[in-house]
Amino acid sequence: MKIGVQGCSHSSDTYGHPWHYYLGQEYGADIKFGASSGSGNEINIEKVKMLINRYPDMKTFILQLTDPSRFDFGIDNVDYEWDSRDKELGDLRHYTIRLSNDDNELKNHFKKDYHIHDFFKKHVLTSDLNQKYKIFHTLMSIQYICNFCGVKLIIFSWYIDLQSLANEIGYGNILDKMNILKGSVNNFINDNNIKGIPGNGHYGSEEHKQIFEEFINLQLKNII
Repeated sequence: MKIGVQGCSHSSDTYGHPWHYYLGQEYGADIKFGASSGSGNEINIEKVKMLINRYPDMKTFILQLTDPSRFDFGIDNVDYEWDSRDKELGDLRHYTIRLSNDDNELKNHFKKDYHIHDFFKKHVLTSDLNQKYKIFHTLMSIQYICNFCGVKLIIFSWYIDLQSLANEIGYGNILDKMNILKGSVNNFINDNNIKGIPGNGHYGSEEHKQIFEEFINLQLKNII
């Protein structure tokens, strides 16, 4: 069987075997993934759709959510070099503003000065709409695509506890209709004192194996 996977850099194979490598071993599955390192959650709407369209016999999709403060927006008519092994999935021209960005990053990409990060950090990224509500708007869009295509969607969050946030803003009953793993990977990492790659913020193969076996699969096997 084929299982689709989409997420941020924590679902890429840049740092060794990611969690879904062990997913494939556990279930004898052919994993089709299109992780978007550094991007926000919104870009996943179109990338999930692309992967489902590419593999119409896919019946299960696992979505790893990243930090909701990341903000994706489209970029057009710019001379921008994409570092992508997958042209179709990589050609969604977009830029992600994160709390860690500064204007030098834009200058490096586009060879021109743009001064927008300070405004976004002070007034956009930290807004309730961006930090609390937008992630559920994104999830509802992806859930609809999967329902339309007859694909089971399973969701888990790397950084935040989705259920707690949903209950805080009145979205808890909507999440009850979705297959969402409880808790977050970040809380699991902290509770189990799992060490990342020094000075990097990511995790190696052995750590991803532990994350899969002791956090993801303990809940996933009752859903998948």
